[in-house]
Amino acid sequence: SYYECLCGLLYYLKNVIIPTVNNNADAVAELQTLYEELRSYVENYFDNLDVQEEINNKLDSMVESGTLQEIIASYLNSKAIFGFDNVASMKEASNLINGSYAKTLGYHTKNDGGGATYIIRNPAENETANNITTFTVGDYIAELALEESMFAEQFGCKNDGTTDNTAKIQTAVDSGIGVLEFGNGSFLSDAITITSPITIKGNGTKCIINQHSAIAGGYFKINNTTNVNISGLYFEPKTHTFTQNGRCIDINNSTYVTINDCEFYNMNGDGIIVTKGPDVETDTLHHIYIYDCKFIGTGDGRNSITVFAGNNIYVHDNYFENPTKGDMPGCFDIEPYVISDYLFIHDIYFQNNISHGCKGRMVDGGSGSNVGLSLYNIVISDNVCDCTSYNSGFFSFSFGSPSTGDIHNFVVKNNVVNCNKDTNRAITLNGMKNVDIVGNVFNNGWITLGGALSSNVTDTNIKIIGNTFTRTGSSDLIGTQFINIRLATDQVVDVIDNKFIYEANQYVQPLMFLPASDQPTPTRIAVWSNTFLRPTTTTASNICTNYAADMQGNVKDSYLS
Repeated sequence: SYYECLCGLLYYLKNVIIPTVNNNADAVAELQTLYEELRSYVENYFDNLDVQEEINNKLDSMVESGTLQEIIASYLNSKAIFGFDNVASMKEASNLINGSYAKTLGYHTKNDGGGATYIIRNPAENETANNITTFTVGDYIAELALEESMFAEQFGCKNDGTTDNTAKIQTAVDSGIGVLEFGNGSFLSDAITITSPITIKGNGTKCIINQHSAIAGGYFKINNTTNVNISGLYFEPKTHTFTQNGRCIDINNSTYVTINDCEFYNMNGDGIIVTKGPDVETDTLHHIYIYDCKFIGTGDGRNSITVFAGNNIYVHDNYFENPTKGDMPGCFDIEPYVISDYLFIHDIYFQNNISHGCKGRMVDGGSGSNVGLSLYNIVISDNVCDCTSYNSGFFSFSFGSPSTGDIHNFVVKNNVVNCNKDTNRAITLNGMKNVDIVGNVFNNGWITLGGALSSNVTDTNIKIIGNTFTRTGSSDLIGTQFINIRLATDQVVDVIDNKFIYEANQYVQPLMFLPASDQPTPTRIAVWSNTFLRPTTTTASNICTNYAADMQGNVKDSYLS
């Protein structure tokens, strides 16, 4: 360099020239002065150097020689990252080569939420771009660089509520990413099938269901997989047409599935179904969690949640408002599907939920036969239910003629049930055993145990303990009893430590027993330590009718006998 040349010159002067002229005193003095000036210049070279001027001079020289143009061209055809407004502008690029990268600021348009990174590579043999995650760019393929968490918009989804996003959402779900997020807006789609672990979430995103009239319809079908989480989504059908086979989320033969913080509005059929296919073991359907969801309808749906099979199903802290038709089961339906497959449905927990305006029951279950059915360990607790329509109720389980089935171990505990008509049966049981009804509050509802008098199906080992039953003075609430029990030979019913309160114009027998035609004698009907209160009346009522139960330690006012 120039600096190195100056240093070399100093060395030459000091060690060659100056010693040679030492015999000439005048020459030596002049040379020594010039040497010191040169040495000072060299030592302060970088302090005095104008770097920018030197750079400009060098660039001017490179432009004149053509060197600069060659360097820039080489860089542009390199493995650098190049930016584009959207996918369309990336596809028009001509400066990309194998191994380079492209970065878009949007998918369809700039800043539409679909910006992503693409890897530029050579196409595989006979490869055709799918125009969702791969695109043709000149002689190359631009492939979406997948990350653990991605947005639906990065796969080309539009949130306008009218564009069909089915293929793009399905591609995203099948891509192998861990998390798929939906941004704001409405995403229209047909059924999406999920067959591998994934988390799908939004922030109140509206998911409009395009087709909801066939059993294959709905939005998400979770099939034969595990570890699927869906949260923060709002589901609504594009058009509302009631159908028995409609559903929004179908959980089929899957385990560890969580649905939380979602809203299901005006469903054509069911909001969520938990089911299994024929000839599939029930132990492939378990650990289903549904919580913090809202099911809101216009009174023309099927059920909010239906369980056809499975075990370890947890439904809690949900809100139900007018979701079903009057002739449909209700908010939460346990409905054994294929009886001949010998189903095992057990460990079901329905807790801390609220229901308002349901035309069916809050919890419903039953089958025309219980052949081969094992249904047990069902807990219904800490719920609040407002029954506001004809023939609605809180909890109803009814099964047909007993055979090889085993239906037992139910707990109905600490619920509050508000009814406004005498047709509201708070609890209906038929064909069950080992049921504990404990610590509930029933405002204007009543309990019936056993089926029709002509059937041979009844309930046994039923404990009704520590509940409060009330009746107001409304003319719509003039019923006949608080508890209606169909007697059976092997029946054991304990009515203990309950409180029965009803107003003056309510001619109510607290307990009514209906014997079958052969006048069976139950094993035990115990009515112990209850309180019967009727503030004012001029008409006496019986505590029990049609059967002399074992009455011990009860407290009653003077108008009861």
